[in-house]
Amino acid sequence: DGESPCVEVAGEEGAEYIMAFDPSWSEAETSDDFAIQVIKLLPEQKKGVVVHSYALPGTNLKKHINYFKYILDHFNIIMIVGDYNGGVQFINSCNESEIFQKEKLKIGVFDANFNNPHDYVKDLKEARKQYNVKSKVICHLRKPVSVWIRSANEMLQTAFDRKKIYFAASAMDDNYSMQRAKKIPIKDLKFSKYEDEKNIGAKMIEFIEHQKDMIDLTKAECALIQVSSSAGGTQSFDLPPNLKRQKGIDKPRKDSYSALVLGNWGMNIYYDMMNVPEEKYQGFTPMFI
Repeated sequence: DGESPCVEVAGEEGAEYIMAFDPSWSEAETSDDFAIQVIKLLPEQKKGVVVHSYALPGTNLKKHINYFKYILDHFNIIMIVGDYNGGVQFINSCNESEIFQKEKLKIGVFDANFNNPHDYVKDLKEARKQYNVKSKVICHLRKPVSVWIRSANEMLQTAFDRKKIYFAASAMDDNYSMQRAKKIPIKDLKFSKYEDEKNIGAKMIEFIEHQKDMIDLTKAECALIQVSSSAGGTQSFDLPPNLKRQKGIDKPRKDSYSALVLGNWGMNIYYDMMNVPEEKYQGFTPMFI
């Protein structure tokens, strides 16, 4: 703690970030978390750092959209990766929301399968062709098929082993002062199910400290994941059965971990995609004979 990189409530100038989200629609307090991870890219080393995290159950969609928009406004997001199950509705809801339409903001989705390893380069080229930061076609919604689930989890394990992904430290001293001075719409943000602070200054302090708690939560969720195999040979990555049976507002969850799996996979796809030369459209050219 105290060393850089530390948690961030607004992005560093010139830096690039990937946002990953695992949506939850239920407004019940015992529901899954709506989870978001923001990964700061270290392009020279082909690595990333988790610098911002969000996990909130039992909250209405408007609050989630508001937080999503805050991240888009205050971090230089160059790619978004989401779970297809629920992600399609969420992106559509964002685009149709008053807050997005007021600023004429629309998040576009680019498609690519990434299911068959033999077609990986072909899929990268297709994604590169559609991907466009200027027109905000930066979102990819990943269908959680069993082959991908195993591959993405192994990719995250490899990232931990080879130190390709890091977790940000707590903001202290100069870093803390720098984060506290950031201009963000803290008054309108809901980030904790326990939050009741009305004073803006105190809420900002609480928000910075909350980010460190969210990083710790993500680490804890990753550590709890248990790998099991079915009779058919399909692997699953889930909480242990005794934890899954627990109920209540403070039950163990794995949504921050799921968002991290998506984010780490998206980071690798982005680095590989940027290494693929952008193909220019080659149409029919008339010629004299």
